[in-house]
Amino acid sequence: MLGGRGAAALVALAVVACSEATPPAPGLPPEPVRPELAAPLMPLIDAMSPGATTFGAPLPTGDTVVVQGDEILLVHPPPDPAVTLGSTADTGALRAATVVDGATLLVGESGLFVLEPEGILPSPLAGAIAETEIVAIAGSAPGAGAAELWLLTPSKLWLWREGTVQEIAIEGVSLDGARIAYGATLSGSRALWVAVGDDLYALTTDSTQVSAWSVRRDGAVTSLAVDGTSSLWIVMNGDLQVRAPDGRWAWYRLPVPAATIVASPDAADVWIETTDGALWHSAGGAFRAVEGVPPHDARSAGPGGALWVYGASGIDRLRPRHDVTLHGIAEDGVVSTAVEVPIEPELAAHVTTIAAAIDGAPLAVLDAPSRVVLTPDGLNAGRHELVVDVAYDDGTLPAATHLHFIAVTEPLTWTGDIQPIFTERCAACHGPAGPSPTRLDSSDAWRWNIDLILDNVRAGRMPLVGGPLDPVTIGKIEAWAATGFAE
Repeated sequence: MLGGRGAAALVALAVVACSEATPPAPGLPPEPVRPELAAPLMPLIDAMSPGATTFGAPLPTGDTVVVQGDEILLVHPPPDPAVTLGSTADTGALRAATVVDGATLLVGESGLFVLEPEGILPSPLAGAIAETEIVAIAGSAPGAGAAELWLLTPSKLWLWREGTVQEIAIEGVSLDGARIAYGATLSGSRALWVAVGDDLYALTTDSTQVSAWSVRRDGAVTSLAVDGTSSLWIVMNGDLQVRAPDGRWAWYRLPVPAATIVASPDAADVWIETTDGALWHSAGGAFRAVEGVPPHDARSAGPGGALWVYGASGIDRLRPRHDVTLHGIAEDGVVSTAVEVPIEPELAAHVTTIAAAIDGAPLAVLDAPSRVVLTPDGLNAGRHELVVDVAYDDGTLPAATHLHFIAVTEPLTWTGDIQPIFTERCAACHGPAGPSPTRLDSSDAWRWNIDLILDNVRAGRMPLVGGPLDPVTIGKIEAWAATGFAE
């Protein structure tokens, strides 16, 4: 727990992460590429809150922590009114805000705080950290697996996970002036990226240790961010360099040197400020100048690829795409007969085309009103993905919305369909004589553990023996669960 009631669970430990060279990986291209520039982006601008704003941090929930004057506000998406949380007289000037493990954390000049129903309270983490000043925080996004929170103080790194706080030192490295970003992968594991001096490190964790890997030693990184593709973006000598999850680097040079970059871990959108104060946008390998940006002093990336900008006139949200809403079925809803799904695009008058696909196969879009029809015909039982792409003529990027549904092609039962899967692929470990403490030899056991079962078989972590389940088998489990675990 990171909230105010979890103090008793915290334990401070010290860990030294030895610095090691990363496994061999392709290096930088021999010279930078000047990317071909796409048409300028004209973002949608939503006025979030008027009034001089000195701090703005969008949260994964869609709300924004804002400081106006000495008031700390929680700004909800319009038209809901903002809520006063407290005062900077208690926290000092705010530096960062994030959500980790369900807790909203605030970093102020006076230390680390947590947002509770009673208001803004000192976080129990503060008592486990030897230093009061926190320079930066970075952590796992909601739903991204086991929660991790990294805190950077002027001279140390701290890691919170599973109720324990660890002091982390990179052997032989001073952290003075370091910058951090979290989430880009190294050899398949999410890592904390630390830029200090002319060095770039990646810190990975497992259940027993923290390892520090030396990734680059060829120049100072002046800004870094991680996008929703788990790619790392850095600014070095005014150029943009991007490390893909497979370790390959790309090197770009814009018409004007880059100064800072911000990105959100849930979208491929990256926002770049150049040294002349102009704003650029990148997604899917395309670079665009951004036009019509309100005057501002600072910016933060938020959910959905949007950018929050703030300054003397207030805080605004810049959206690169319109919203598209699907009706008629909920996420992971059951499709056993034909289901009509109306498509509601924002600002429909500017729509030029609408296209749809199921698992990449084109699906007809009907007109007046725009809609698609989902049917289990021709699909395997189980989970499928509907994607609707909408293009506009107003300078925004094409919008895509995703919906997962469970196709049910025939009645499925425990005795007729799922128990045979258990007997063949699971019983050796999860049966009465198996070594696993988790018994799965009944329909009730599957019902109680279905989320864990589906997570493991979809990811290929289970079964341990005999290779992953094929998609058809996984689909049967999904469809059986979605229709009520029939015996």
